[in-house]
Amino acid sequence: MMTTLKFTIGSITDRGLNPRRTANEDRLLALPEGGLYLVADGVGGHRGGQVASQTAVDVFTEVFSQRPGADLVAAVRQTIAQANSKIYKASHDVADLEGMASTLAMVAIEGMRAVIAHVGDSRVYRFDGRKLHCETEDHSEVNDAVRAGTMTAAQAANHPHRNIINRALGADAEVEADLKIVTLDARTSFLLCSDGITRHIPDNELEKLLNSGQHPKNICEQMKDICFARGAEDNLTAVIVDCGERAYVEEATRPTVPRSTVAPAYAAAPATSRISVDFTDKVPETKMPNKTLSPASPAKSGSLVSGLVQLVLLIVALVGAFFAGRHWDRISGWVMGQSAATNTATTNSANPAETDAELAAARALFEEKRFDKAREGFTALVNKNAANPEYHYWLGRAHYELKQPAEAIKQLNEAAKLNDKLPNLFVHLALAYEAAGDKKNATESLKRAITIPESPAPSPSVSPVG
Repeated sequence: MMTTLKFTIGSITDRGLNPRRTANEDRLLALPEGGLYLVADGVGGHRGGQVASQTAVDVFTEVFSQRPGADLVAAVRQTIAQANSKIYKASHDVADLEGMASTLAMVAIEGMRAVIAHVGDSRVYRFDGRKLHCETEDHSEVNDAVRAGTMTAAQAANHPHRNIINRALGADAEVEADLKIVTLDARTSFLLCSDGITRHIPDNELEKLLNSGQHPKNICEQMKDICFARGAEDNLTAVIVDCGERAYVEEATRPTVPRSTVAPAYAAAPATSRISVDFTDKVPETKMPNKTLSPASPAKSGSLVSGLVQLVLLIVALVGAFFAGRHWDRISGWVMGQSAATNTATTNSANPAETDAELAAARALFEEKRFDKAREGFTALVNKNAANPEYHYWLGRAHYELKQPAEAIKQLNEAAKLNDKLPNLFVHLALAYEAAGDKKNATESLKRAITIPESPAPSPSVSPVG
């Protein structure tokens, strides 16, 4: 019988403080039921970077939500190749996505072993209960120089080209990922993170944090605090996975964080490679509201205004979560960034890879609040495949943001006809009806949003893997 462990998970992602980076190109995925955890850091301009990292998340979600076969190593290799191919093809098929790519740092757990894989400079650390071990080697020009002995680690830390990587998903038609297998025990922890963490927090400080005995979510918050105190030059993303039972200490008050002696370098480093980590434009994080929404009390005579206030507050919270990029996906669990594909219709009139990339590009425009351009993209997708509910949903949302509630209602209702289980569909329909002055339908739509059952979220702290 395969040994089972339970896993305690914490995560954080944020755009950082650099004013040049107004969008978050990082994505993370925690899929405990599939034994999969990953971090992806997008490359290639804010729109392409977001699309590339989200594509990596989507491909791994699709494979690992169904649990791969017996050969876990082969499954990891094949999924990496699939993600690489999809990103590479989209970057060549869609002009706006040219040159996009993504790093990858991942851990796939099965029984008492884990497969670690990475491409680029996002890292995987293993903590054995006392010591922290970096299980990955950055695929970067600077790290290659350190390994060759032509540069010291101290020189590398402040080198102007330290953010340039020489390997990434989607950069070429094929990619070589580094893989290794490690064994687990009840003291093992994993830390996966983008370079937005490691550029500000050295390994010895990460080790102290993991030795603190705190819950992973508290450690992740402290890592963010430290990065912010030191300039938070880049997007920062981390996932911590504790294996086995733990007794966590209560979080003390936030420690005083020493600031780095190196001033933040907000100017972009000159690119000497087509894969350059000059992460511009990243989206502030917003706290996600609780998954379970408490239904409002039944409206009484004279309480319409109060009910509408509750409606608006609820929708504002949900819309904030959308712009933060964090939401619950019924297949993949908590996903930071854009959703995994929710399309349930068959695409017969367009190339699926092309339309996937076009949808991601249009959604990136939406996140940038370029709603007119996003509307054009969603309209083109609806014209290509009117049977896809997600296209109507996003077109409806774009119409709403452009103060066109009648068109928003039309498109959102069309999405509901095709798939009334799309997450938060009726919340946005309620908002559109409210903008149109239709209080009755706004209330009815909100009731549907509250009562439609969705897959329950897994426990944020524990999940068995068999």
